[in-house]
Amino acid sequence: MRGYFTRVGSLFQSFLKGRCELRDIVLQGPRGISIVPATSGGQSMSHLTPAQYAGIIQAFNEIDKKLDILIIDTSSGIGSSVINFIRASREVLMVVCDEPASVTTTYMLIKILSQSYGMNRFRILVNMTQTPQEGPDLFARLLRVTNLFLDVSLQYVGSIPHDECMRKAVKIQRAVYDAFPRSKCSLAFKALAQKIDSWPLPENPRGQLEFFGERLLTTPMRRVPVNIVT
Repeated sequence: MRGYFTRVGSLFQSFLKGRCELRDIVLQGPRGISIVPATSGGQSMSHLTPAQYAGIIQAFNEIDKKLDILIIDTSSGIGSSVINFIRASREVLMVVCDEPASVTTTYMLIKILSQSYGMNRFRILVNMTQTPQEGPDLFARLLRVTNLFLDVSLQYVGSIPHDECMRKAVKIQRAVYDAFPRSKCSLAFKALAQKIDSWPLPENPRGQLEFFGERLLTTPMRRVPVNIVT
């Protein structure tokens, strides 16, 4: 499998270097899901030039016309790569778990996006919960802090329970919903998907991809000094 992952990473590298189109590296997953594999090794996504960011986002804008929902799965953290792709999205779903580092990073990312980029609406999903109440409790703590110091609106979307079936699905390299459709986490993912499907389109979409790409080409990237206490 190591060779497979190396090949997947090299596909995205080929796209970054202009050797192929984004549509040429799209992989077909289960149930009509198309996947654009992220880079593995080589040039890091955190070291892209503004022109490369713009090219990626414009390419997504092209394939977006054929999709019902486009999900951009960014890494955790507050690097320029994460911030730029969040700014290009219509909806922001923050995934947080009940660990100090996760909560701190989530708060700092919300703070930067709010104070430096004028974004003030975020949805929160709590991951790896041990009890049904853990999700609402963690959201309440995060909400109290943001209400004290930030002018933002948070919405609790739900939680994904800690489930041994997730680890088993990773080992057999299958989507957990396909391998264990009645597991706790699969049912939670199904409920989450149904909820996302019901979200109305924003009246003033924040993530207009083509305009965002043009802005990246013409505007110097803004660097924000951040001090994270973990």
